[in-house]
Amino acid sequence: MHASRAYLLSRHSNTRSDKYGGSVQNRCRFPLEVLDAIIEVWGSRAVGIKICPTDDYNDTMILYEEMKETYAYFIKELMCRNLAFINLSRRGCDVGRETDDYFRSRPRPQGKELPPKYEPLTNFGALIKYPGSRTMLMMNHEYTDLISRIKKGVPLASITRGGKVNYGPSQDPNENYNDWPTFGREGEVIAG
Repeated sequence: MHASRAYLLSRHSNTRSDKYGGSVQNRCRFPLEVLDAIIEVWGSRAVGIKICPTDDYNDTMILYEEMKETYAYFIKELMCRNLAFINLSRRGCDVGRETDDYFRSRPRPQGKELPPKYEPLTNFGALIKYPGSRTMLMMNHEYTDLISRIKKGVPLASITRGGKVNYGPSQDPNENYNDWPTFGREGEVIAG
C-alpha cells in the first residue's frame, strides 16, 4: 500500500475536525482502515506499506515534533498488523544527495525544518523490526542485485543516470525499468 508522496493515504497533515482529523489517532485512522480492509482480503503477510515521514511533496510537511509523534503512533499500529514489510522512505530529508537531480533536498518552510542531516531511521528504525526477525535491507537503482554481487565478490554496478530514472517519459517502456546491468548466474555481468 502506497501511503506517501502526498497520495490520499498519506494525509497525516490534514486539518479536518471530524473523526479523520485533529488528533494523531484520527489522522492515522483512514490509512489504517484501508490497510485493514486490504488485510481482510489478502492476509497481513501478503501486504506491505510504503511510508515517508519526511516527505516534502506537495503539502505533506508537518512540524518535526508532530511528525515524530504521528509516525511513532502510525508505525506502532502498523507493527500490530504483522505486515510483510514496511518501506521507510527518506524523501524530503537531507541525506547528502545534493547532486541528485530528483531527490535533492529543498528548503523546508519556516517551522517545518528538520534537524541538519536528519535520518528517519534515528526515530523510527527500531520500531520497524519484528522480535526475532532479521533486519531487512532494501536497495534499488544500481543495487538491484546487491546480494549476488557481494556473495560473488563482483563490483557494484555504476549507474550515472541521475535521480529521475523510472519517471519517464521514455521511448522504450523498458528504459530505466528493465535495462539495469545485472550480475548473471555464471559470473558475467549482463548488460540490461
